[in-house]
Amino acid sequence: MIKWLLAAVVIFLGSPRAESASGVFSFHILIEPTNLDPQLTASASGNYLLFNLYRGLMRFSETGGLTGDGAKTCTRKKRQVLCTLRPERKWSNGSTITAADYVAAFRRLIDP
Repeated sequence: MIKWLLAAVVIFLGSPRAESASGVFSFHILIEPTNLDPQLTASASGNYLLFNLYRGLMRFSETGGLTGDGAKTCTRKKRQVLCTLRPERKWSNGSTITAADYVAAFRRLIDP
């Protein structure tokens, strides 16, 4: 019983919380991540935090398949994947995310 109670406390303390009344977003994690670069992190706490900070073109849906996240639609033609981006997605400074941003990220992933 004590193990279950302790596990519930750990999960509760490690879960993100939003305080909408004050306009402040709080994100609580138990262990500080070793790196905030999504291509260099290897820790579970880092992955959990980065999953909530960064968005990709696609994400897993509740049914386990892929669905668009940053991409509105994606079609595959031979060795290419053509995606139409969601125009409402913005950087934290308000500028629009472009296809060049995704291309630069994929190129860095392939050849850091």
